[in-house]
Amino acid sequence: MNVKKGLFSDDFVFFNQQLVNLLKTNLPIVPGLRHLAKDIKKKNLSSVINSIATDIESGKTITESFSRYPDLFPSVYIAMIKAGESSGRLPEILQDLAIYSEKMNKLQKKIKEVMIYPAILLVAGIILGCFIVVNFVPSFLEFRDFLPSGRIPKFFTFLVFLYNHWIKVLVAIILVVGVFFIAKHFIKRKMSISLEKFSFRLPLYGKILRYASLSRFARNLAMLLSSHISLPDALCMSGPSSGSVQINSASDEMQRWVSGGKRWTDILFNYPIFPHIFAWTISVSEKKGDLEEGLFYLADFYDHEFDRQIDIFIHFIEPIIILCIGLLVAVVAILAVRAGISGILGVMYS
Repeated sequence: MNVKKGLFSDDFVFFNQQLVNLLKTNLPIVPGLRHLAKDIKKKNLSSVINSIATDIESGKTITESFSRYPDLFPSVYIAMIKAGESSGRLPEILQDLAIYSEKMNKLQKKIKEVMIYPAILLVAGIILGCFIVVNFVPSFLEFRDFLPSGRIPKFFTFLVFLYNHWIKVLVAIILVVGVFFIAKHFIKRKMSISLEKFSFRLPLYGKILRYASLSRFARNLAMLLSSHISLPDALCMSGPSSGSVQINSASDEMQRWVSGGKRWTDILFNYPIFPHIFAWTISVSEKKGDLEEGLFYLADFYDHEFDRQIDIFIHFIEPIIILCIGLLVAVVAILAVRAGISGILGVMYS
């Protein structure tokens, strides 16, 4: 998702909820924002809230004040505030935004959980491997000369290589990772789409990524339309916020299609990124005149599917990684015993 740094964090959710309370209770907004800023833990968000209070105090509208900080507030957020301010429904729309930000906060936490959990287990495996190399290889080197040359396992040769050249190996890994992340910024759009298509086809994990993007797109679009923002503008803003290159590309094309006076559902089925049930539900909802309700239903449906796939993924990946770590320990232990026996025999018969 095209989420700015710190957006949809716990502090941001708290800020949205308190801002709604300020407007609903008709409390003075400027002093309210200044006191609210003191309760925010993140200094950058607290500083922005104080600046917004200063802008409003100087006569600027809420929309103008928030628009000065595009690095924190995305276009979707600003567009909804503008619609609410111009229609006189700002408290209601901010209430929707508060609920929306809370849902997105939970979604992002779950995505991080899916990404961090296997990474922690993988790092644990790497640390265990390093511990084995550092503590086992020196002992092996002490009696390697007693082993018959043809009886030295290739695995030990590899461990000795890592032990003797670990700095070079570490530098090589850092360079490869650095080049990969630098190259990502220069990948053409077609390549980005190809990589995303590949990632969406991955077992289990691909569904998690796809369902998260579909949920964000549907919810963002529904929120914008419910705020009386035109469909072309809503499509233009919902595409980037989905976090999917394919959905963003499709949204651009559909926005041009709709701007030409045509129904966007006429070409929605042409994009494989949207499941058939997704496109069909939107098509039927548009014909019935309750498009927003259909989009909210889809967002909730894919939120549920996202949660289900996360549970499946975690329960599937945990035993596999633990098994791999166990196999690594078992292999090293078996080879160590074999090497020890070979070393003893080599000493006895030398």
